[in-house]
Amino acid sequence: MPQILDHGVSGRLNAPVAIMKKVEGRTLESVLADPSFNPTVEEALKIARGVSATLKYAHEQVGIEPFIHRDVRPANIMGTPSGETVLLDWSTGKIGNGN
Repeated sequence: MPQILDHGVSGRLNAPVAIMKKVEGRTLESVLADPSFNPTVEEALKIARGVSATLKYAHEQVGIEPFIHRDVRPANIMGTPSGETVLLDWSTGKIGNGN
């Protein structure tokens, strides 16, 4: 999850906003489009574990109601040069059980 630098409420829309630190790297979407990409099982599991750990963290932060990302897809998963997996674009997220 990118580091949140600031947060507040959008004036015109009166909607919550978060300013997050820019993340350098490649999205999983661009990596998957590379025909030479042939990950090992361990590499694929590392990505999946990174995403699931981020979602687990987000679900635990809000309290009684979980935070639901609602847009987990390869374009929103980034691998950094240091090997970290980052889940991007929390703008469609929702607090609650998804109903």
